[in-house]
Amino acid sequence: MASRGELFLEITDFRPQIHFGEKHTTIVLDCKTNKKSVTWKREEAEGIVDVDSIYEKPNGTKLIVYDLQEDQTGNYTCWSDEGLEDYIYLLLDKSKEASVKPAGPDITKCFQRKHTEKVEVVVTPPSTWPKPHSFFPLKHQIEYEIRDNGKFKTHEWEGLKVEIQGVVTKLRVRCRDLLLLSQWSDWTPWKHVIH
Repeated sequence: MASRGELFLEITDFRPQIHFGEKHTTIVLDCKTNKKSVTWKREEAEGIVDVDSIYEKPNGTKLIVYDLQEDQTGNYTCWSDEGLEDYIYLLLDKSKEASVKPAGPDITKCFQRKHTEKVEVVVTPPSTWPKPHSFFPLKHQIEYEIRDNGKFKTHEWEGLKVEIQGVVTKLRVRCRDLLLLSQWSDWTPWKHVIH
């Protein structure tokens, strides 16, 4: 049995496959291995679960996913008796849903750092956004007003935290799906910066 450190090295040696599937379709995931059969697992918020149900049927080195739904997306891994063989990220393809538009994010932190001209902003994804958020990343855009001259600036970033330069009066944020280039959400209400 590999130690935790060895297992980490083995996992990081793999290059992840990303597979997109449309909702309600049948998807076939293929484990890249020279073994004749494997055991499939899926990572969920509660942990890693074995995959074998009427909607997810292993077949040798393949996994057939029937009637794809959001709760079937995520990180799938295939295992042999020797250990991890491959892993695949299964994501929903929403490209045909041209009107995909997330709800607005929440601004959880917004303050001017003491004695600096830097504002730290932390946002959380909309409560309706699919989880885990690492598989469904968002791109954010912030619009803010500079106190000295009243000019507005915008900045885009990926992730949940950003630091912007300047002494800022107020700001607002919006988001969109990073992978599918969806429409931008509505702006959050203006939030005054705490100094």
